[in-house]
Amino acid sequence: MKTEVTILIVTHNSLPFLMATIRSIKKAKTNVRYDILVVDNGSTVETRNYLNKESIRFIRNNKNIGYIEAQGQAFQKIRSLYLCSCNDDILVTDFWLDKMLLKLKGNKKIKVVAPVKWGSKTVYPYDENFSSREMWEQVKKEWTGNIDPYEMVRMFTKGRTLEEFGEHFRITNKLVDTVIESPPDFVAGFCLLTETAIWTKSGGFVDSDMSGYGTEDIERCWRLGLAGYKVIRAADVYVHHFEGASVNMNHIDTSSMLVKNNRVLLKKYGKFLWSWLSSQLRNKSMERIIKEHWVVEKLLQNCKKEIIPDKINRVWRKYAKNNS
Repeated sequence: MKTEVTILIVTHNSLPFLMATIRSIKKAKTNVRYDILVVDNGSTVETRNYLNKESIRFIRNNKNIGYIEAQGQAFQKIRSLYLCSCNDDILVTDFWLDKMLLKLKGNKKIKVVAPVKWGSKTVYPYDENFSSREMWEQVKKEWTGNIDPYEMVRMFTKGRTLEEFGEHFRITNKLVDTVIESPPDFVAGFCLLTETAIWTKSGGFVDSDMSGYGTEDIERCWRLGLAGYKVIRAADVYVHHFEGASVNMNHIDTSSMLVKNNRVLLKKYGKFLWSWLSSQLRNKSMERIIKEHWVVEKLLQNCKKEIIPDKINRVWRKYAKNNS
């Protein structure tokens, strides 16, 4: 039967996490016909051997050509109606694809569906004095053994299954499906389900001016949002993200790449952002805007001073000085 969803994963020398990710995907209950396509971005031979053993379709690069470049390379090989772009350090839950696909098919305006994960704005279900991000960071700090992604997550969930944790997480935080205000907001690219064809129609899966790591998820959400489509976060789908496994294991410094890609983003969408910010500043302080839309601060930090409109720049510089 024809594949409905291609799960695209880019990996670079993070085999313990890649193995956990693929094991999790294969183990999860689903009625969706899917296949997995991995870009082995210059990993050692062990990764290639593992993929061959597991009969996973993959593209082999002799060197790390960059995360964004590898995604663009793989997109040319995808023939399924739907694409699920995932990081190589996630654990999924039962029927994750089914639930997200149902939402994508249920509304023609929805073009991106993302799951929920731990974060700074959600509380930890088993100790509400901590955000879920604070608790996950604590688990990572306390972990001293060999890399075992499943054991790390068991510590985080207090021995509960991810399905149980996801339900407790949703109930505790009173989560509902959320339409993201994009731009300026976005959903992180660790796990995104989309229509494949929408990228061909809208200029490609990746922006050719971006390279390396970072900001590609913002650009995708902004592009579709400005075209009148919806980006949503599915409250009933929890996917655990270890965050930065490949980058951290390989000591890749992404800071300069993020600055460059953020500037590419602003060159492309700056006119909208300045208009939106001007409108917001009529009724809100810069402090409140950044609290509600944290990405604005990151973009302004990486922005060349001379391209920020004078009125916005004066307010931003005052905010930056007071919060330095």
